[in-house]
Amino acid sequence: MTTSRSLTSRGTVFVDHSQFTVGSAEVDTLDARARGSLLETGPGFATTFTGITYGPTRVTLVLLDQSPADPGDEWEIVEETTVVSGEPIGIYTLDGEPADGITAIPAGTYRLRACARGRDIATSREVLDPTEDYLIELWPHPVSTSSDGGDAFTVTTLRKTDRAWPLDDETEPEPVPVPEPDFSRVWVRDEHGNPVAVPFDSDLGRAAAADIAASGGAPLTDKHQENGSVRSWLHLDRPLIDWLIDQPEHIHEQFAATCIRLAISRAGLDTIPWVTEFVDATVLAGVAPGDPYTLADRVLHDPTIPKRIAAGPPGHTEALEQKEAVYTMVGYSPTARMPLSALYRALEAWRSSLATFGMHGYIEFNATLRQQFGVPSAC
Repeated sequence: MTTSRSLTSRGTVFVDHSQFTVGSAEVDTLDARARGSLLETGPGFATTFTGITYGPTRVTLVLLDQSPADPGDEWEIVEETTVVSGEPIGIYTLDGEPADGITAIPAGTYRLRACARGRDIATSREVLDPTEDYLIELWPHPVSTSSDGGDAFTVTTLRKTDRAWPLDDETEPEPVPVPEPDFSRVWVRDEHGNPVAVPFDSDLGRAAAADIAASGGAPLTDKHQENGSVRSWLHLDRPLIDWLIDQPEHIHEQFAATCIRLAISRAGLDTIPWVTEFVDATVLAGVAPGDPYTLADRVLHDPTIPKRIAAGPPGHTEALEQKEAVYTMVGYSPTARMPLSALYRALEAWRSSLATFGMHGYIEFNATLRQQFGVPSAC
């Protein structure tokens, strides 16, 4: 039999001291009787523990007519308890403020399943944009024991793959080591054309710096300096960028989107659903659905995602592919102090893509852009 949903609402709740409450506005959350990693339960409530310390988080509240199917693999922590409440059950901040967009469900006795993902992204940090998702499902559930709730005061952990809030019998895993690029040497080609990393103050290092300073052999216009950080990358294909800056805005947008997708694919992130969803939303809306730096942090600390160091293109240090691939979207940050032009975003996406592809891929990357946009070889 298919479980039907009689009420579903989605919204945002502000997290305070790493928690929010499922229950009524006046409930005493200090009267806790049982605790798991995600939930703490007591008379009329279930406190939900988050990874972030302060900030907004996405939440969905669902009322069902019977128990739901097994939770999907996208959820990193799943726990259940029972809530007995004489007041309507909603989602509230620690101070009793209702969550935006959430409709309370009728008072009653319910089994509650809480699912969460993203608690490891910004653990113990304050965020400006949501980085975590919570699904709260409730369905009618008789309590056969004492009048104060009885079996309500247990928490059952059905799944836990995240690191946040370890259980009493769970050993907190060691932080996932992230490869560190070597920023003390610059990559160049030697007299035989072979890639080699050399000190900045070596003959080859100084020659690379001079090549960068020449900016591809021509004076810079104001448009070239639309994104100042790109100046040190122009020598890698100045004619391509000369072509780009003369194009209309919609070409700048397409160019940026192409750079982003090529870099994400190069870094092996195009098979990660939550990464591709972020990319698709960014390209479609012209603004990222969250902070790209936060997304990069999640990618870097996800133990299931392989990390690779890329040798730098000529004149640059090596870089972490997966980090630079996500950084192609920093020009789309929703917290930017001022609107950024499509050209700025295109140049930024190109620069981070070059770092992603590195010494062994940047020529092919630029050639792909030329082919896809029909850029003449003379440019």
